Amino acid sequence: MLVPAVIFGLGGLVTHWWSRNRGLIELDVKAGRTAPAGIVMIVAMLSGALVVLFAYVLFFTEAGEEADQVGPLQWLVWGFSVSAAFMSAMSLHRWRWNHEGLEFRGALRSVRLRWTDLERAGRSWHGGWFARDREGRRIFWSDEYTTGGDVITAAVALCRPDLIAPN
Repeated sequence: MLVPAVIFGLGGLVTHWWSRNRGLIELDVKAGRTAPAGIVMIVAMLSGALVVLFAYVLFFTEAGEEADQVGPLQWLVWGFSVSAAFMSAMSLHRWRWNHEGLEFRGALRSVRLRWTDLERAGRSWHGGWFARDREGRRIFWSDEYTTGGDVITAAVALCRPDLIAPN
């Protein structure tokens, strides 16, 4: 069980390295682009590996035939499936900024904020960062889960130092 976890973890690191070297990540305060940190892909891959493991136990072993084992195994398969799906979708997020503004492209939505339209920027309730325009559209990022999140924060502070801004 440890071997698949190590393999999937290394796969996540390789994927992160590959995305950095494919040009998805360019960290410059004046203009750049970035993607989620490697930990996002690692968690997605580990969750997927656990889904496969628990589904195998559920469907192909004797433990899956015992009535008292089926319920917990089904919950484990369901729970890790949700985690894998959520983290995989999160791994598609992209942030881009330049002299015009800040842009976010995600699995389910895209937002583009012009620097001149920003109304507020700062820490969000969950500890990450946000920028909001006059229409209420927001872009969120995190120092922990976004590669170069501190560079996005510095870009906002550089382009809009008048806001309640990141430090």
